[in-house]
Amino acid sequence: MIVTLAMILLRIGRFGAAEAGGEVPVTILGKSVLLCGSAMLERFDGLGEIKGRERNKQIEGWGKLYGLGRISGVDGIVRRGVDFREYVNVGS
Repeated sequence: MIVTLAMILLRIGRFGAAEAGGEVPVTILGKSVLLCGSAMLERFDGLGEIKGRERNKQIEGWGKLYGLGRISGVDGIVRRGVDFREYVNVGS
């Protein structure tokens, strides 16, 4: 799971920061805050035990896209974050 989260954190920032409502953090801590309350975290649970190619194939099989914007987290708090695209309001 740690490796999977590290990959997500490194990829955060390849979004259009302007259309997502501002700058994307540059530090790992700043990027990790964007994952707070994200529904993606529950979906990635247990994937750290699966080898790289098999894990990637499983994730791609979900057919999910992710985005950066305003999210209502699984904890009910509305914040700026990264989640599956259907949970994100980009630019609001």
